[in-house]
Amino acid sequence: MRPVVVPGVKGVKGFEHEKATEMHFFVPGNMVSCLDFVESVFGNAGNPRLSKNDAALDPLGWTGHSGMAILAPHLTRMTKKECGLPHISQATERQKKERMCWEKEDELYNDGKTFKMYCRDASGIICTIIADNYFGYCKKEVKTQISYSANLYGFAEEEHAGGAIARPSYDLGESCDASKYAEGYKFSEMIEKNKQSIIVKEEGYAIDKKYPEGIIYVPEDSIFTIEDASVKFNHNGKEESILLIPKVNYVLPNGYTIILHDTMTSRRWTLRGILPQYTLCHKPCTVSGGGKSEISKSIRDAVIEGSVFVNNKEEDFKAVQEIFDHDFSKRYANGEVKPIRILDPNVTLGTVVELLTPSRLFTKEHNDYISSISPLIVELVMTIKSLYREDWKGDWQSRITVDKINGNQGNELKYRGANLCSQYLRVGFERDETTWRVFQLRKDFFPAAKLQMEDDITASVIVPTKLLKTPINNMQKKACKIVNNCELRLFQRPDDAVFRGFDKQTEYDFSIPGHFISNYQPMTREEAKDFTKDVVRLYQYTEPMRKCLQDFVAGKDEAKYIVSSSYTRLVQEGDKLVGSKNPRYLQRRPDMLDPENTYMTFKAIQLFRKISDEEPLYTPVDAVLSGRRNNPPQVAKNGMKLRPLSVFAPLHYFELPELLMECITSMTGASPSMFGAGSEGALTKGPFNSLPAVVDLNNYLLGMICSIYADSYEYMSQTDKGVAMNYIKDGTVEGACPPLKALIYIMANGEYNGMTRESKEFRDMFDPEVVLNSEWYKERLITRQKLEINKLNKDLAYLNKTIAEKPRLAETLNKQITAVKEELQYVSSEEYLIDIDGSIGTDPYPYKCMKH
Repeated sequence: MRPVVVPGVKGVKGFEHEKATEMHFFVPGNMVSCLDFVESVFGNAGNPRLSKNDAALDPLGWTGHSGMAILAPHLTRMTKKECGLPHISQATERQKKERMCWEKEDELYNDGKTFKMYCRDASGIICTIIADNYFGYCKKEVKTQISYSANLYGFAEEEHAGGAIARPSYDLGESCDASKYAEGYKFSEMIEKNKQSIIVKEEGYAIDKKYPEGIIYVPEDSIFTIEDASVKFNHNGKEESILLIPKVNYVLPNGYTIILHDTMTSRRWTLRGILPQYTLCHKPCTVSGGGKSEISKSIRDAVIEGSVFVNNKEEDFKAVQEIFDHDFSKRYANGEVKPIRILDPNVTLGTVVELLTPSRLFTKEHNDYISSISPLIVELVMTIKSLYREDWKGDWQSRITVDKINGNQGNELKYRGANLCSQYLRVGFERDETTWRVFQLRKDFFPAAKLQMEDDITASVIVPTKLLKTPINNMQKKACKIVNNCELRLFQRPDDAVFRGFDKQTEYDFSIPGHFISNYQPMTREEAKDFTKDVVRLYQYTEPMRKCLQDFVAGKDEAKYIVSSSYTRLVQEGDKLVGSKNPRYLQRRPDMLDPENTYMTFKAIQLFRKISDEEPLYTPVDAVLSGRRNNPPQVAKNGMKLRPLSVFAPLHYFELPELLMECITSMTGASPSMFGAGSEGALTKGPFNSLPAVVDLNNYLLGMICSIYADSYEYMSQTDKGVAMNYIKDGTVEGACPPLKALIYIMANGEYNGMTRESKEFRDMFDPEVVLNSEWYKERLITRQKLEINKLNKDLAYLNKTIAEKPRLAETLNKQITAVKEELQYVSSEEYLIDIDGSIGTDPYPYKCMKH
């Protein structure tokens, strides 16, 4: 396998080559499914004995590191002595504490339970033995070796992260004038910059070359109308019209996208507007169950609908009209007079929400008036505003109706013969865990348009902003972080799928063949027949899952077993069988499964930035939103009482020293340990790190400082003296960069060289200007240069050796030699050191001390 370690950055000298490590996996013959699993996630790089697959013959695409993993579950019978551990009389205090020694020769290593052990050196050679066969451990070992390579190579980080590009999305109603969404952009200018990717039609619009049926480019003056299913615009002094087709992306010159969408709103069809401006949310250092995957998922599955009611149509409609007629012009407390008419088409629904929400900006009289309006009437106002069209000329009452039931007026509002609906968001359970917590959404609400960028294993690189060839969202940063998802498929734990019909994505995935599924209960045809007899529960599933079960029962395929997304594997817990709490399946990457959406996302950003087809597009991280599980008080299986971690608001801001303290401890309520509620290790990478954790922490700190992030962090504030003390006891604190070293000592002892956490001298150590001008930071840049020079010289020697042994490859390899020599000349220059100033360089600590 050749998993990515350093993402390539197009057009940026010194960073343009994507670099991978190489890894060889060996398993017993009866565990070949584990090989199939990791290949599904990371790909298969081919037979390494063939020249075309030799990593060393691709020097600019290889980090220079090689790894091996061996599955050997039978080794659980090995003794501690056979594993090379010392007798207790010769053991260190730490070895005694962690039971890494023996008194009796027959003591089994790790008490005969599963384990892994590895050996590695500073040249980048690593070998791991895993005494287990669980799919997840195979994947995590690849993660470990990516991290090892990243830390030795420099520039890059392997991050335990999820992330997504999120673009705000709105319900635009049944018609809209698009000109207000594309101010400052011209269709003709857009055409000029995108000649390679679009085809212009004589009617004055254009289609995409790659997705001609799904992406249509329209002029900035386009008017969309659902009633006559048209998109109208002017072309050469004449009005042109094209058909408004459901699910097609109609793209304005600035990338703003309008789609005719069916949705759970007050009507069946609506216009959905998606902004081209985006935020790439990056969620690193997140404990298990902390939401790495969830950040990239749409919340649409959590949105439910409910009817809009009136108590009495005439009285309620009269109250609504009084609000429409009310004079709001003197609402501001500063005396500003500003007339506003709620049904004015130039007044947005968001403005109406602000108008009817009490605020200190408003007078007491205005706040008292809007507070006196019943919630039911406010909802009616918002519903009618969301539907209203200018050609109604104020007559909305005749268009909103109720049925007559037994001769009396009903209470359920209708529009065009269909029920009017409101949207509600389900947010967890109440304490009794039998009822959902539900909150009403705005009438113009639409879930953000998301594109998943990360899920669990991320390779990232910090690039100085000065080297980028085209603009990014924030050009003021010293550097920016580029992320790359290392996985081709995602090992998901769909916790919500136990609620039938709730996790629509998982139910759809389970309905199609070709999955790795773990910890779900297999059912024979007879068992499935009994399972589906419960018609009420069967029809709680979405159609794909329900139909899949019914087809299996009907014998429409030759499969012998089937699984249901809500029926996890039965495991023994005490004297009873319970459903597994760790159900997993290998999901196909959504961005690869829907390439049109992926393409459309990046195309919209490209248009917004006025970047041509030939220029590179960069989408670095905008917001770092680390997080953890907000555990309430818990009782562990062993009876230990765990302290609550839900002590802050959902969004909580930390300055860098406090944030780093959280990263060092990475506490969770899920797994109790000697450190109270449990630590998953620095940056949540404790079990997946083959180098001292201070190397990761050094890189993380520098990445934060170089990128100068200043966003809110979803973190729980709780540090642990015991975790910090471990770094001191094992000596790895000496590998921490100066601000991190000071912080670790303060965490452990409360002070360091007379400084406390509040000392100005200590906090100044985290100042970006101080860090980037320090000698220890410059040493990291020089280390990166020296290592790359050494690697490139070795690459040249290997290329020349291969040509001597295999002359038939000379033509191909001579091109590689030329490229490597050019790279070597650049890397050896002073220019290289200037260019990489702003990156994280390479930590010299692993090369200075390899005893840990």
